[in-house]
Amino acid sequence: MIGIYPETKLPTYHKSIGLPLEKRLVDTLARAGWNRRDAPVFIQSFEQSSLKELRKMTPIRLIQLVDANDVNPDGSLDFTAPFDRPFDWTASGDPRLLARTFGFFVTDAGLRESKTYADGIGPWKRYIVSSVPVPARTAPGEASRRALAPTDLIERAHKSDSLIHTWTFRNEQRRLLSDYAFFKAKNPTWSISRPVGLALSQRWQHWRAGSARIRKSNRSHSSARRHTCDVSECVAALSSPAA
Repeated sequence: MIGIYPETKLPTYHKSIGLPLEKRLVDTLARAGWNRRDAPVFIQSFEQSSLKELRKMTPIRLIQLVDANDVNPDGSLDFTAPFDRPFDWTASGDPRLLARTFGFFVTDAGLRESKTYADGIGPWKRYIVSSVPVPARTAPGEASRRALAPTDLIERAHKSDSLIHTWTFRNEQRRLLSDYAFFKAKNPTWSISRPVGLALSQRWQHWRAGSARIRKSNRSHSSARRHTCDVSECVAALSSPAA
């Protein structure tokens, strides 16, 4: 079965101009017979208020997306505006929300909060495996950086009984860390297929040729709920809580 993964894009803005997205999306899915918990659908959004509204309308699984602006030289994440926090938080004027960044969602408190309205989180892949510059290396984009050790985010998400999705894998050289760039760029699935023992079940990627190879590899290493899949460059995955 083919599933779909719609996102409510800029829902606060669209609501401000009289074009709210949430009911229209749910109605469209309902006409297809997919307004149900077991539908092959996830709905994602960066804006918390949109997901909270959707939770009142539909049993479909929801994912809180988690962004950042960039990666700092030390591997920490940069939260420069406008990628500092969800836009609905900024637009709210609420001092409590204005004091937060997207990074709140990957804290234990943030995982607990998102679990009250969503089924999981969808962090940018650098929340899971970040990177630092390689000294004296000249290369485009991320090819000038190397991967750090994975964080404990997947483990903590599992403990909170949350799904975790991450994004996005691309096969351009400048999108591959030095660990995988150049000759490995000819086989970009390398960056997400070397087993490191993380429990994964899906991933977002922007090339088609590698999909079948990765799916075949996943099937050979998976149970019904968990996959042992690579996260060295980074995991782009939907991971299930531990069985």
